[in-house]
Amino acid sequence: MRPVHYQIRCSIPQRFGKRPWASLANRSGTKCLAIVSLCVAATLPAQMPAIELRAVFPMGGKTNTESELRVASGSWIDETDRLLFSHPDITAQLITDEPLPLSEQRRSRFGHFQVHVGKDVPPGRYDVRAIGRHGVSNPRSFLVHQLGSDQVVTPSHVQTAATPVAINSLTHAKATVADVDYYKLHGDDGQTIRIDLLAVQLDSRMIGQMVLIDASGQRVLSASGSDEIDPHLILPVHKSQDYTLAIHDLIFRGGDEYGYQIAVRDVDRDVDLVHPNPADGTFVRLIGDYRGLVQDSAEIEETTDAKPIDVPIQFTAEFDRRIELDVYEFAANEGDQYVIDLLSERLGQPSDARNIIQQLTLDPPRDPIWKPISNSDDAQSIGDGVIRLNTNDPIMMFKAPKSTRYRLAIRDVDTGDAFGVKQRYWLDIRKPNPRFDLLVYPTYPSRDDKPVQPRGSRLDRGGAEALRVFAVRKDGWRGSIELSVLGLPEGVTCAPATMHADRDQVQLVVSASESAKHAIANLQVIGKGMIDGKETTVTAACATVQWGRGGERDFIRTRQSDDLVVAVSERDIAPVTVQVGENVGRTLKKGGELKLPVKLVRRDGGKAECVVRPRDLPPNVTAGEVKIGKDQTDGEMVLKANPKAVTGSYSLWTQTETKIKTKPNPQALQRALADREALQKLRDDPANAPKLDEIVAAIKTADARVESAKADAAERELTVLIPSPHLTIQVVD
Repeated sequence: MRPVHYQIRCSIPQRFGKRPWASLANRSGTKCLAIVSLCVAATLPAQMPAIELRAVFPMGGKTNTESELRVASGSWIDETDRLLFSHPDITAQLITDEPLPLSEQRRSRFGHFQVHVGKDVPPGRYDVRAIGRHGVSNPRSFLVHQLGSDQVVTPSHVQTAATPVAINSLTHAKATVADVDYYKLHGDDGQTIRIDLLAVQLDSRMIGQMVLIDASGQRVLSASGSDEIDPHLILPVHKSQDYTLAIHDLIFRGGDEYGYQIAVRDVDRDVDLVHPNPADGTFVRLIGDYRGLVQDSAEIEETTDAKPIDVPIQFTAEFDRRIELDVYEFAANEGDQYVIDLLSERLGQPSDARNIIQQLTLDPPRDPIWKPISNSDDAQSIGDGVIRLNTNDPIMMFKAPKSTRYRLAIRDVDTGDAFGVKQRYWLDIRKPNPRFDLLVYPTYPSRDDKPVQPRGSRLDRGGAEALRVFAVRKDGWRGSIELSVLGLPEGVTCAPATMHADRDQVQLVVSASESAKHAIANLQVIGKGMIDGKETTVTAACATVQWGRGGERDFIRTRQSDDLVVAVSERDIAPVTVQVGENVGRTLKKGGELKLPVKLVRRDGGKAECVVRPRDLPPNVTAGEVKIGKDQTDGEMVLKANPKAVTGSYSLWTQTETKIKTKPNPQALQRALADREALQKLRDDPANAPKLDEIVAAIKTADARVESAKADAAERELTVLIPSPHLTIQVVD
């Protein structure tokens, strides 16, 4: 599984508070609830059909077993006949039903699969994608485990008739609307049991709530999740008895998109089910090359006095609520440079740390004075409104102004008892190591982030799909990054792009030729930059949108994914293809102009007016939108550079808004009509009289399929946003 370097934060408006769980429990433990209704304007642009996978059920399986899985929720999931897992030894076979009368061909039960998890698949979370008529979907989580048993249940809603669960087992279920799910488990005297409710970590909408009730009816434990954290309970059993576990969503939502898993284990089996290997950065939410180091670091002894340390150093510790600050003292010579990197929130801790550097000032005969000279709070904020590479952890560059002793004071601003445990941190004080990391995700075609939803890939012939790449520059490195895409199938192209040293993101556009053939391919985005005179190559980690706004949550949820997949549709051709700046020079002088030709290739359904808008222009460079009239194919975009424009290479792109006419799936109607005609011929043949009742029943089913297929075969008019292939220009003096 691919190592990943970032924590991706949900895009949460300020009215929810700085932390996503602030609306669920304040730091004094008082619970509150913020319910937000979402209204999406009906005038938002529609898009060409592309499969969106919202849920599979169950969301996992046990090693070396086979179980049934279905596509539980999604859009444009027509004819879903394959699943694609991020581990090659997790495979799926489409389930089929009995043939129609007088036929030997079994009928596909689209969206229903028999999934086999190989015996050598390591436990942990993997990605699963659905493949159907409209491409390959966005990923959803699939958890592989090695617990003693695995069951799928419809839970009881009656406390006295609770659904039984065993120790060292995993149970799959779905939250119930406006109700509570009840489970029964047994604990023996002296046993310690851990109960995990897994939901958010597995792409569920559910915000889990758990209450444990003993045999006398007393509430003994409870735990609440949030938009980023799943709850768990630790139960020391002091008397052998049965317990009742009550589970529900925070605001009592439920259904296919609110699946969850309950893992009940002995504490001696207490491993992280979702990311069991700390050295695997896929689910350890770190920024930097720290994978596995946390577990290997020494734990420093806590004290109320300043703790002397020698730098550079790495160690783990806990925020202690009894004292306001953790203080460490070290010596540094004038000009010494260090990066002081504190990891806590990036390790999944609900913390918000701040650092203060104090310098020793001697003023005899008075006592030594520690003078604050520098501080650091939140380290970075990189993003586009959908992806936010934010962290509350402080990262600071420190250069000693003189040779003396210094103190590092650390404080957790998020204090209190709401989460019931001390928060841990890992402190890394190191010499600067300039470098960069990259993250890429497929964008949703929109003017802004309001309508963003999970979306798969369906790259039509002559069509284009956009990828957004972010750079996280570290330890003071600033430089341009040359980007390229590997793994493109035949007939699919993506031009190289340049991310200017002053930018942290750039758009790549993947385009298919008119002759491109059907393909499903894993792509890799590669970035190259010069560091200390040497070329460094970095492979981008991948991300995906989990959920758009909705379900009473007014923000976008994102996470990292295992891979980046593109699907070429040979059966479909784009109504409009847009090209900008072909066959012209791309040098723009400060104070000058650059004229870029805009060329449209129009096909059936793509004859309406097109409005071409520039995107990601360099600083102090402007350009107006270009309108190309109905049935016209040519226009011109003029870039104008202010005398204050910054020189360098920049990659930009355009977005074209237009109306198109399309038939989403006419082939389905053709097949349905052909089946109906074949059945009619069977009915009209006197030799089939003994099976007439069976044939008539099949014709009734076929008629229903024809009516259902007519909707997707009907022509629709959609307002769409089309990316053009990006181009790189040079701004010069």
